[in-house]
Amino acid sequence: MAWAIAVCIDLTCVMAARGRQRDKRTGRIQHGPPSWPVLVLTGGIILSLAANLQQAAPPV
Repeated sequence: MAWAIAVCIDLTCVMAARGRQRDKRTGRIQHGPPSWPVLVLTGGIILSLAANLQQAAPPV
């Protein structure tokens, strides 16, 4: 089950990045508060890093 969660988080990051690229291409990116794709991408990256740190072996 752990691999399925990892795949979901990574695919969420990919889809958020594609949404951001689409917004940039269509000119919907504006200065001001971050858009939903940016927030989702940031959250996915944080979750992915947290999961990797939790699974890492302790230092010797």
